[in-house]
Amino acid sequence: MSAIKGEINVKFKNGLLLSLLLLAVLGIQACSKTKPAASPDVGATTAVTASSAPTTAINSATPAPTEMPTPVPEPDQLDIVDTTSLVNTTGKTIFKNYSNSKGEEAHTTVAIVSSKGTVILADPYDLPKKKGIPQADIVTSSHGHADHHDNAFEGRTTARMSNNMEDSFTVKDVSAKGIVGSHRDNVIEEYSENSNTIYVFEVDGIRIAHTGDLGQDELTPEQLKKLGKIDILFTRFSNKTDYGASAQQSITVITQLKPKIVLPTHYELDTVDLILKELNITDRSETETLTLDLKDIQAIKETKYIFLT
Repeated sequence: MSAIKGEINVKFKNGLLLSLLLLAVLGIQACSKTKPAASPDVGATTAVTASSAPTTAINSATPAPTEMPTPVPEPDQLDIVDTTSLVNTTGKTIFKNYSNSKGEEAHTTVAIVSSKGTVILADPYDLPKKKGIPQADIVTSSHGHADHHDNAFEGRTTARMSNNMEDSFTVKDVSAKGIVGSHRDNVIEEYSENSNTIYVFEVDGIRIAHTGDLGQDELTPEQLKKLGKIDILFTRFSNKTDYGASAQQSITVITQLKPKIVLPTHYELDTVDLILKELNITDRSETETLTLDLKDIQAIKETKYIFLT
């Protein structure tokens, strides 16, 4: 009897296992039938996503550092020498008003360049420096006022300098001489606060005087002797008595020196008209650059007035 029960239990267990196995198989088949097939679009999207995964991983990686060149700082314009703006290839002497300040209150800076290229800057003020400081060989300053100096330039130039002093020297083909004078009255005293030096240059045989802010009523016999013959005169055409200037002073100095060409430094237009009328100077013109030689000077019969723009 017990043997029969054991046989029944075994058969029961085996049957139960088979039933469970059959149910599991049927369940899997049912799931596979009811699950929708992936559409081609979904599959394509999945494929793209799958294929892009490595790219995303690559892009997200930190790139290797690239060596960049060390930036070169822009040089200070004051550390550059402008060797082109005052070049002279004309074979004659050239004259320019060489300042950024062009108004009546300024207009004292004169650049003179010999036929061989030697550069003079008289009373430098507010010089153009876009290309650097101008190359110069001689720099003169008639007196210490700010509108007759360019400190940034003067602190860097290698030119031969003469500041408001009795002086005489030669650089290359140009000779220069300083003659002490007075800024506001007739008291002449070298190295005083009131002193003003007249500079005379001899360039290509042409004798040029720059009187700065000469304030004397007239030139003394001693000054006239030192000045000698003057072909070109740069002088004030101003009537501002508060600054020691008067139209009569200019008339007297021009009459004493009798230059072939006279050019204004400080000026007022009405004072220019007054002085030229008094001196009966009718040949007047203006130009950016005056170019001439000794033969041109010798051909001039009466004094000309030329304004450098």
